[in-house]
Amino acid sequence: MIDNRVLKNVQARAKKVVDAKTKTLEEIQTKLAEAKQAKKDAEEALKKSASQLDLERYEKSQAALQKAQTAINMYSDRYDQLQRQEYVTEEDSDTVIASLLAYEKDLDEDFKETLGKALRGLYDLLKGYKGAIDETEKTLTHWTTVIHRNYRNYAGTTYADGSNRNTTPIPVHPMPYFGCKESGKLGNFLKDLAPLFVADEEEAQEVRRIREYGK
Repeated sequence: MIDNRVLKNVQARAKKVVDAKTKTLEEIQTKLAEAKQAKKDAEEALKKSASQLDLERYEKSQAALQKAQTAINMYSDRYDQLQRQEYVTEEDSDTVIASLLAYEKDLDEDFKETLGKALRGLYDLLKGYKGAIDETEKTLTHWTTVIHRNYRNYAGTTYADGSNRNTTPIPVHPMPYFGCKESGKLGNFLKDLAPLFVADEEEAQEVRRIREYGK
C-alpha cells in the first residue's frame, strides 16, 4: 500500500490557503458593505444639513462622505488584488507539483506490481485449464482411434434415419477443440500484459502458445 501522506498533505494545504483567502475576502466584503452604508448615510445627512443650512453638520457630513468613499475605494482595490493574487509562489508550486508527479509514479509502479500478481493467478488458472483440455482431447483421440471409433455427431446434426449416428466414423469434434471461448479471450488478454507477470522468455512463449490455443 502506497503511503498517501504526500497527497493528503497537499490537499490539506490547498484547503487551508483557499479557506484563508475566502475568509479574508468575506471580511473585506463585509467592510465594503459597511463603507457603502456609511456613504449612503453621509449623503442623506449632507442633504438634510444643506436643507437646514447647518454649516457645521454639513462640513461633518462632507468629511464622513469623503471618508466613506475612500474606504470603498480601498476595500475594492484590496479585494481585486486578492482575487488576482496567486496563493503561493511559483517555486513553491513547482515543488508541490513535482511531489504529486512522484506520487503518481509510485502509484503506477504499485498498480503494475499488484496487477502482475493478479494476472499471474489468472495465467495459472488458464494454464491448468488448458492442460486439462489438452489431456482430455488426447484421451478422446486415443479412445476413438485405438479403443472404438466414433460414429456419433455431438454437434446436433440429425441424419436421414432420424438419429445422430453417422454411417462412417467421424471425429468427436469437427474442428480441433482448444477450450471455451472465454479461455481464448483470456489468453489474448494475458498475451498483451505478459511482461507484467512472466518470469522469463520461456514463460512468455508459453503464454503465446496458450493464446494460440484460444483462437
